[in-house]
Amino acid sequence: MNYTKFGDFDSLYWDFNYRDGRLTLHYNIYTGVSLFPTVFEDAKEAENELVIQVGALLLKKLSEFDGLLDEIIQ
Repeated sequence: MNYTKFGDFDSLYWDFNYRDGRLTLHYNIYTGVSLFPTVFEDAKEAENELVIQVGALLLKKLSEFDGLLDEIIQ
Protein backbone atom coordinates (compact mmCIF):
# COMPACT_ATOMS: atom_id res chain seq x y z
CA MET A 1 0.00 0.00 0.00
CA ASN A 2 1.38 3.37 -1.00
CA TYR A 3 0.57 6.13 1.50
CA THR A 4 1.58 9.60 2.67
CA LYS A 5 1.29 10.68 6.29
CA PHE A 6 1.20 14.25 7.53
CA GLY A 7 -0.30 16.12 10.43
CA ASP A 8 0.03 18.60 13.23
CA PHE A 9 -0.50 18.65 16.99
CA ASP A 10 -4.10 17.43 17.08
CA SER A 11 -4.70 15.91 13.61
CA LEU A 12 -3.15 13.29 11.37
CA TYR A 13 -3.88 12.56 7.71
CA TRP A 14 -2.97 9.44 5.75
CA ASP A 15 -3.44 9.61 1.98
CA PHE A 16 -3.40 6.14 0.46
CA ASN A 17 -4.25 4.23 -2.68
CA TYR A 18 -7.04 1.70 -2.36
CA ARG A 19 -8.02 -0.28 -5.42
CA ASP A 20 -8.44 2.34 -8.16
CA GLY A 21 -8.87 5.37 -5.91
CA ARG A 22 -6.96 7.69 -3.62
CA LEU A 23 -8.48 8.06 -0.13
CA THR A 24 -7.64 10.09 2.96
CA LEU A 25 -7.99 8.81 6.51
CA HIS A 26 -8.15 11.71 8.97
CA TYR A 27 -7.77 11.44 12.74
CA ASN A 28 -8.40 14.32 15.12
CA ILE A 29 -8.16 14.03 18.90
CA TYR A 30 -11.39 16.03 19.30
CA THR A 31 -13.61 14.79 16.47
CA GLY A 32 -12.38 11.23 15.86
CA VAL A 33 -11.83 9.48 12.54
CA SER A 34 -13.11 10.32 9.07
CA LEU A 35 -12.50 8.81 5.66
CA PHE A 36 -13.01 10.59 2.34
CA PRO A 37 -11.71 10.71 -1.24
CA THR A 38 -8.49 12.72 -1.35
CA VAL A 39 -9.77 14.96 -4.15
CA PHE A 40 -12.97 15.47 -2.10
CA GLU A 41 -14.99 17.96 -4.17
CA ASP A 42 -13.86 16.43 -7.47
CA ALA A 43 -14.34 12.84 -6.34
CA LYS A 44 -15.77 10.35 -8.78
CA GLU A 45 -18.68 8.14 -7.83
CA ALA A 46 -16.33 5.13 -7.77
CA GLU A 47 -14.14 6.82 -5.13
CA ASN A 48 -17.18 7.56 -2.98
CA GLU A 49 -18.17 3.90 -3.29
CA LEU A 50 -14.68 2.90 -2.09
CA VAL A 51 -15.21 5.05 1.02
CA ILE A 52 -18.46 3.20 1.69
CA GLN A 53 -16.72 -0.18 1.23
CA VAL A 54 -13.83 0.70 3.55
CA GLY A 55 -16.24 2.17 6.11
CA ALA A 56 -18.31 -1.02 6.11
CA LEU A 57 -15.16 -3.11 6.57
CA LEU A 58 -14.01 -0.94 9.48
CA LEU A 59 -17.42 -1.16 11.15
CA LYS A 60 -17.37 -4.94 10.78
CA LYS A 61 -13.90 -5.18 12.32
CA LEU A 62 -14.89 -2.84 15.16
CA SER A 63 -17.96 -4.97 15.87
CA GLU A 64 -15.82 -8.12 15.94
CA PHE A 65 -13.38 -6.38 18.30
CA ASP A 66 -16.22 -5.27 20.59
CA GLY A 67 -17.47 -8.87 20.70
CA LEU A 68 -14.00 -10.09 21.61
CA LEU A 69 -13.73 -7.50 24.38
CA ASP A 70 -17.12 -8.60 25.75
CA GLU A 71 -15.86 -12.21 25.91
CA ILE A 72 -12.66 -11.18 27.67
CA ILE A 73 -14.43 -8.99 30.24
CA GLN A 74 -17.06 -11.59 31.14
